[in-house]
Amino acid sequence: MKLRQKTLAVLLPLMLAATTAQAETEKSVSFYNWNDYIADDTLTGFTQNSGIKVQYDLFDSVDTVETKLLTGRSGYDLVMTDASRRLKRQIKAGVFQKLDKDQIANYSNIDPQVLNWISSFDQGNAYAVPYMWGTTGLGYNRDELGKRLPTNAKTGWELLLNPDIVSKLADCGVAVLDDVEELYVATLLYLGKDVQDFSKANLKLVEQHLKKIRPYIRYFNNSQSLLSGLKKRKGLESLTS
Repeated sequence: MKLRQKTLAVLLPLMLAATTAQAETEKSVSFYNWNDYIADDTLTGFTQNSGIKVQYDLFDSVDTVETKLLTGRSGYDLVMTDASRRLKRQIKAGVFQKLDKDQIANYSNIDPQVLNWISSFDQGNAYAVPYMWGTTGLGYNRDELGKRLPTNAKTGWELLLNPDIVSKLADCGVAVLDDVEELYVATLLYLGKDVQDFSKANLKLVEQHLKKIRPYIRYFNNSQSLLSGLKKRKGLESLTS
């Protein structure tokens, strides 16, 4: 079976070792990734050191990735995905090839807490390797925010998920990443609910709440970066959850 009939899930620095045997024959590897997730010289350096060329494609939504994977024969050897219910669904559908951990020299150095979290979606950590771990955050322009809100109103998720507050920011421009699960979990957190509870009741609760803030969101997009523009302006601060 050719490697491209099944895909290896997540991630370049560790996963390429797991594909070396096949790549040495083909002298190429196809990788599907988010933008800005690796350094500018990573692929060039890899090719120089290994002699293996990289066909590198970018996506702007994990939903796009899932659609391409579930249709079958995506053509990718490596895919960046996320540690979520999507990963569990993709594994169940049989789109990934199991890892050969004996070929991943530094696998023992991975944080066991992170592996334990991923194992709730990938039992036994058989298919996926973590590349990075972080938080979801909010970015805002301090000066523009100060013109619209009193200081004591700047309280984390309140800025986005409190309808009374986000309505005052609409004229300045509010953008949200195009990721259903991220926004769903953030809203559950804001409402004081269990972030692991994807029950129909919670889905309805989140839907009802998001309808309250929807009129004040300018766009949902992952490739049109609001922060890239804000970084050029004075007074950018950030909040993380």
